[in-house]
Amino acid sequence: MIHILLIISSLFTFSAHAAVQDFCVADLKAPESPAGFSCKPAANVTVDDFVSTGLRLAGSTDNIIKAAVTPEFAAQFPGVNGLGISIARLDLAPGGVVPMHTHPGGSELLLVTQGFIEAGFISSANAVYVKTLKKGDIMVFPQGLLHFQVNAGGVAAVAFASFSSAAPGLQITDFALFANDLPSSLVETTTFLPIEVVKKLKAVLGGSVDDFVSSSLNFAANTSNIINAAVTPAFSAQLPGVNGLEISISRLDLAPNGVIPMHTHPGGSKLLLVTQGVIRAGFISSANKVCIKTLKKGDIMVFPQGLLHFQLNAGGVPAVAFASFSSASPGLQITDFALFANDLPSSLVEKTTFLDNATVRKLKAVLGGTG
Repeated sequence: MIHILLIISSLFTFSAHAAVQDFCVADLKAPESPAGFSCKPAANVTVDDFVSTGLRLAGSTDNIIKAAVTPEFAAQFPGVNGLGISIARLDLAPGGVVPMHTHPGGSELLLVTQGFIEAGFISSANAVYVKTLKKGDIMVFPQGLLHFQVNAGGVAAVAFASFSSAAPGLQITDFALFANDLPSSLVETTTFLPIEVVKKLKAVLGGSVDDFVSSSLNFAANTSNIINAAVTPAFSAQLPGVNGLEISISRLDLAPNGVIPMHTHPGGSKLLLVTQGVIRAGFISSANKVCIKTLKKGDIMVFPQGLLHFQLNAGGVPAVAFASFSSASPGLQITDFALFANDLPSSLVEKTTFLDNATVRKLKAVLGGTG
């Protein structure tokens, strides 16, 4: 009898211990590892850990793909952690598409509950399996294979996707290639896409067109203009990687007789490095002191923020210089263009300078201004 009681007692002890292993509710406050989340202490687990209302409402389809995926993976639904299962809701507006994508961590089973969805996947042997699904239909997508879903009707479509993993992952092919800072040249090299297509898709999908690298200053700009000169900026608008870093650069090309007219950079100081030809440069201080120097290849000159300054070609050959700035967006205001290349009334220009009205009108005509 004693032996029987000991056996029964040990079974109860084992069962109590096993009950703790029934689940591993994710402790979302702890870091996630490749093996998943740590287990929440069993004493702190409640029924709400195993229930979610997150799929009741449609996700917003007001986006470029006219679709929304609302996941209930371990990170959103702690109760599925470690159980090898999860779910997501798909909402597709008319014309909506969940683009070609994979789930590296699990297979998917799709149940259509509203509308019509054309869905398919591509096998490792490049065989294609496509079907138009209606309400009540299901389709399975093997783990890791490229697949898609497209709204095949004129009304909103809804489906629920179950997964064989609590964290199946999601990698949308187009976003992986074009919505990040993977260099365009590498995308071109590792696909059959031409560079212009890669850059176009990066621009559409919000990826960086090489955020931290630019080749825009490699070539001389066109100096066939009224000043026989050109400035090619690489400020934050052209080189996103400098944004917030308080630094930027531009290239100056000056044909013989070229000039960068009197101008200011309201947002930053400038340091000029001459790399070709001879450039005469200078600035005017707030005390009207003039600092002028003729610079040759290898010379540098600094221009304090906001002060009027200029550069002109002082030789008979094209000159090139590179200007670094203490701002990612230093701005540029060329004095003559500010006064005469817009619709500021000539009478106001006359009153606020020492120029007569005839001179103002003549310069407006030359520089394309009106008024």
